[in-house]
Amino acid sequence: MFRFQIFGIPVQVQPFFWIVLFFLGGGLREQSWNALGLLEVALFVLAGFLSIMVHELGHALTGKAFGAPTAITLHGFGGYASFPSGSFTRKQNFAVTFAGPAAQIALGLAVLGLHFFLRMPSPALAGFVADLAWISLVWAVINLLPVVPLDGGHLVLSALGPARIEADWALAGVNDTNDYLGPAYALLIYSRALTSCGDATQGLAFIDKALRVDLKHAYVVVGPDTFEENKTTRRLVFAADDLRTTIAACKDVRCATTISSDGLVLDLDDAGSSSYWAHVQPMQYSGSLDAGGLVLHIDKPDRLTGTLKIDNSGVTSTIEFDAPLVKSFGHVE
Repeated sequence: MFRFQIFGIPVQVQPFFWIVLFFLGGGLREQSWNALGLLEVALFVLAGFLSIMVHELGHALTGKAFGAPTAITLHGFGGYASFPSGSFTRKQNFAVTFAGPAAQIALGLAVLGLHFFLRMPSPALAGFVADLAWISLVWAVINLLPVVPLDGGHLVLSALGPARIEADWALAGVNDTNDYLGPAYALLIYSRALTSCGDATQGLAFIDKALRVDLKHAYVVVGPDTFEENKTTRRLVFAADDLRTTIAACKDVRCATTISSDGLVLDLDDAGSSSYWAHVQPMQYSGSLDAGGLVLHIDKPDRLTGTLKIDNSGVTSTIEFDAPLVKSFGHVE
């Protein structure tokens, strides 16, 4: 896992991010199996990293300007900037969401201007500039499509507001937000009760159930908060694979909660608000629980049991869980 900070914002890049860009850059083509070909692939990967990083910085820096702590994660086919739940008003949320694709479009147009008006000293540099412009513009335009979990879908939600959305559904005869905003990109989580401590029988699906994974395990992980290092936060981890050994081997809490297994991670806040991240490669969705979305039946340092309910435009879930504590991480000095 590659980690660094930029403008005071912690950033982590998961290995699958580099692998996907390598494939998209033509790393498996026979023409790439030489020094020049590998250089072109490497420059494509660099262009993808810079473009997506600028996109996420647009989100993160705007949120930071509104006073919210933030962190960036790059993974699989993209990335996300995370914020504590309830950080923004509806207008602020719109601005934070729009800032990502806006920054990426600005980058693409600026680089495109350089490509047309300046003579590149080498074909490799010209290819890099063209890739950076192409990735930035295409990625931003796709991300503005009005479907959840893309930025365009979140912009629609922020612009309309809960009351307007409900009214529009009624007028259109739509019973489900996912039908309204595009079922092809909807995330559906549905589950049955956990049968024993640390085990689960539940399903997680993206793209109108075209991508599905069975979640069979649930754990509790304790460690430093994402935004406030001196604060300790508990996290519920629901996963498709048995991660007990992997989590136990992790040296920090980020490793334990961003391992490459499809599932759902829920941050438990002492103030009663909780945020979650659900993912089935290559799709991901993050959000905040509504009031009453989490009911704990047993709340002990070494065990959590209860019911998790999520019902919004991106995720629908009902999970009864019994999760043991797998590991507690200390604060890094």
